[in-house]
Amino acid sequence: IFIKQKSFNRALEELHQAITVFPNLIDAHYNLGNLLIQTKGDPIKSRWHLEKALKLATSQEVASRIKRTLNALP
Repeated sequence: IFIKQKSFNRALEELHQAITVFPNLIDAHYNLGNLLIQTKGDPIKSRWHLEKALKLATSQEVASRIKRTLNALP
């Protein structure tokens, strides 16, 4: 919701809270990885969260989407 509203700092806070409570929440890691690169220009933290999401991927389709995102990082 916060991403759609362009409340990026609030979205970052909520995603960090989500992975603190649920460290294996794939969507939170994936969205956090994307948001960190788009809003903070932080490829290191972004890559970490995307790689965590990739490890948690439960299907080849999801893994492929995450790999494409990782490959697009600088």
